[in-house]
Amino acid sequence: MTLIPQSMLNRLSAAYRAVASPSVLHRLERTVIRLSMLGLALHLLLVALARAQVLPPSLTAALGTSFLAALYTPFSFILFFEVLQLVLTLPASMTVSLGKQFEIVSLIILRGVFKDVAKFDALASIGRQQDALTDILWNMGGGVGMFALVAAFYHVSLRSPRPTVVRPLGTLPARVANFVAHKRTLAMMLAALLFILAAGHLGAWCLDRYEVLVLGHTSVLDVDRIFYLDLFTVMVFVDVAVLLLSMELDSAYPMVFRNAGYVIATILLRFSLSLDTPWAVALALLAVLFGVVVAGTHRYWQWLLDTQLEEQPSPVAFETDTGSHPPITAPEPHEHTH
Repeated sequence: MTLIPQSMLNRLSAAYRAVASPSVLHRLERTVIRLSMLGLALHLLLVALARAQVLPPSLTAALGTSFLAALYTPFSFILFFEVLQLVLTLPASMTVSLGKQFEIVSLIILRGVFKDVAKFDALASIGRQQDALTDILWNMGGGVGMFALVAAFYHVSLRSPRPTVVRPLGTLPARVANFVAHKRTLAMMLAALLFILAAGHLGAWCLDRYEVLVLGHTSVLDVDRIFYLDLFTVMVFVDVAVLLLSMELDSAYPMVFRNAGYVIATILLRFSLSLDTPWAVALALLAVLFGVVVAGTHRYWQWLLDTQLEEQPSPVAFETDTGSHPPITAPEPHEHTH
């Protein structure tokens, strides 16, 4: 089945291979590192000027006077790079794509620690700010919990979080190649959409800063959540599209249930980003735990069906004893429905 014109599939698939090449990713990573260091230095300089009372009072109030607040800036660049990696993992595997979403939310939670720590003027004030301390402890515990659960998710899925090799479509079976070409096209469309969203949110943030600093208005944006709420909203529909496309290759009940479960995990992640601590952390942990259980149960289903196939000497006996099941195929090493 071809939902997109073949010429467009070929062009976007070729564009994906060019963008996802190791050399391009390495250059992009180095650029992000430089921007992170530059952002950290600039933020530290602005805080120093704020502490010296050189800046206007409105800007000083927006920046704060804690140097620890500067830790938030480089982490934001790192998070955006993780989002780009999420887009590039989409054609490789639905499992790895969901794992990357788990990683992003865990880093968002951990980034909250840097923001909350900046609220303390000194270590001695920690005991007098119980609410902020509670948020820090929740984010720290939630971040570590997700770190462990994401590892468990990859373990039970038998998947590596490392980038996969981008294989030429000609080396894949025709049906698999068509499926992968559609996923690569989705990835390129998603990348374009995310850059548009990022530009829109950057413009909204600049306008908000102008209104706060120049007009004296109250900020209406939550910098912790802008962009990422829209990102995970889009990912819900992208995952549904991948689920429907994957049914062309494997429509067996275990695979359909697993992929539908992955969509539910993405929805839970989206909801977690719209809540405050501690509910945001609790729901994010539940999303990863749900993904681990779904992936582990799917592996058990595979083992169960493979064992039944080995025990039955003929297809007739297999159908008589267990009902008709689609053949269980071994997973492709790269860019398959798994």
